[in-house]
Formats: sequence, structure tokens, C-alpha cells
Amino acid sequence: MENELNQICNKVSSPTIKQAFSRHLTDVVTAQNHHRLHLHNKDEKTMSSKQSKHSEFIYSSIVRPPELISVKEDIPSYIEDHSKCCFKIHEMDQMLADLMKSPPKEEEEYTEEYHPEEEFELDLDLVECYDIEFKQEKVKIQAWENHEKRKAEMEMKRMEAKAERLKSRAQEKYTNKLASTRRIAEEKRAKAEATMNEKAVKTCERADYTRRTGHLPSSFSVKLPSCSCCW
Repeated sequence: MENELNQICNKVSSPTIKQAFSRHLTDVVTAQNHHRLHLHNKDEKTMSSKQSKHSEFIYSSIVRPPELISVKEDIPSYIEDHSKCCFKIHEMDQMLADLMKSPPKEEEEYTEEYHPEEEFELDLDLVECYDIEFKQEKVKIQAWENHEKRKAEMEMKRMEAKAERLKSRAQEKYTNKLASTRRIAEEKRAKAEATMNEKAVKTCERADYTRRTGHLPSSFSVKLPSCSCCW
């Protein structure tokens, strides 16, 4: 059986399928030899008819006529899957070997060509951006200036109103004080005039009394200076 399978394997043209089939053949032959050894150790008489039929079925399924196996028409599924896996492994091994032989080259630095037109357009874009930023900043400054002006005007109006209130209060206070001073002065003037008139009347009365009687009143006394002579 092993020779027949080797003949079938030699008919396959693809090396990958041939390699996969050879590996599978080795596994099958090893399992069959192990099974035969196990059956030989047991008593051949005790083997049941079912086991013999089962072993015959396994043998018939493994061993196929050479004309049934064709690489193009009928490939067993296990050989096809195994061949795909082996082909993939071989491809990866080949890629790894290529990488080990020739390491990847460093990427060359990309240098852009100099285009004056693009630089001029870039300058224009920058000028437009700066112009927009300048206008925005100008609007902000104007808004701040207007705000500060309104704030200063409101502060000035508030101070003017406060000054007007203080001025009116000072003027009222001055007017009241002036009126009070005039009133007090009039009172003092009237009082002094009354006192002077009263004294004048008393003086006239005493003068008339002295003129009539020729005597001075007791309250009236003239002090003459004393003269002293030294001999």
C-alpha cells in the first residue's frame, strides 16, 4: 500500500502538493503500523467481525486506486488545505529570507521644488490674514475707546452733579449765615442806639437840674488835681 501511495505522489507535478501528500502519507503509515501492532498483540480469535469490517473500511478509504487521484480533477480536501497552508508558510519564509538578505532601505527625504508663484500666493494669503487680524484688532480698540469715553463722560456728569449739589449747599449756607449776621448786627445796633439815647436823656436831665438848682447832684463829683508846693 505504501508503494502505491508513493507512486501516486510521484505523479503529482506540483512540488507543494507533493510535499504535503508525502507528509500526510508518513502520518497515515505510522498510524497504520501502530494499529497493526496493537491488533497483533491481542488475540486474533477474539477480534469481532465488526472490527474486521471497520479496519477494512479504513484501509479501503486510505488506499485508493491510482486512476482516482488526479491533481486537476479530484484533489482530496485534506491535501488541498494542507497544501495551501504549506504554500503560505513557504511564502512567509521566502519573504523573511528576502528581508534578512536585503534590509529595507531608508526612505529618501522628500525635497519640494521651489516655485516662486506659490511663495507669492502664500505671501498674499499671509497679507490677507494680517489685514483681517489688523481690522479685528482695530475694531476692538475702537470699541474699547468708545467704552472708556462713555465711562469718562458718565463720571464727569456724576462729578458735575455732585459739584452742583455742593455749590447749592454752600450758597444756601452762605446766604443763611449772611442773613443771620445782618440780623445780629441790626439787633446790636438797635441795642447800642437805645443805650446811647437813654444815657443822653439822663445827661440832659442832670444838666437841667443843676442849671435850675445850682447844686451838683451827689452822684456827680469832680475830682480836681491836688497842687503841692515844696518850699
